[in-house]
Amino acid sequence: MTDFLAFFSTIRWQDLVDIIINSYILFRVYVLFQGTNAFRVLVGITSLWILQEVAASIGLILTSWAVRGITTAAAIIIIVVFRNEIRAALQVRNLKAFLWGAPNREYAAPVEIVAESVYQMGRKRIGALIVFPGKEDLTEVIHGGIPWDGNVSQEMLLSIFWPKNPVHDGAVIIQGNRVAEVGVLLPLSQRQDLP
Repeated sequence: MTDFLAFFSTIRWQDLVDIIINSYILFRVYVLFQGTNAFRVLVGITSLWILQEVAASIGLILTSWAVRGITTAAAIIIIVVFRNEIRAALQVRNLKAFLWGAPNREYAAPVEIVAESVYQMGRKRIGALIVFPGKEDLTEVIHGGIPWDGNVSQEMLLSIFWPKNPVHDGAVIIQGNRVAEVGVLLPLSQRQDLP
């Protein structure tokens, strides 16, 4: 108990402020990137960094050196590959929104409306491609498309995919409860095991 009290007596107020500031920064990074692919990779990079520190502390010099190199290269690759997700997470209108605001959450997709629409189109033998990207950034994957901004409704989906409609061959992108784009061209799958 004496050692415990002695430890706390050595802590300065500057140390407490330092801990609070860094904890809050880590918390805000977690809130901004939570649920994205970049966040999952960031967790992997952090795990590699912890492994490197453990290896260095127990004297595994070669392992520590190798993991440090991998971590550095991976960090650079993350910035390049996930630049769009990072930019979207950091695009806040002001400092107040960055420090205290919650990231924009999409409304839940109207699953019942989409399911009923697809059922009706299936009965009429009308094909449909519908994409729910969630938090994923598709700008580097999709091509073409016409920007659209409308509430998801059965009538809208049926009219978009009606065979005589000029955009019926493309996909529809649904963000939250809104139709974001129509007539979008999707990439072909690289998998070889599909029928």
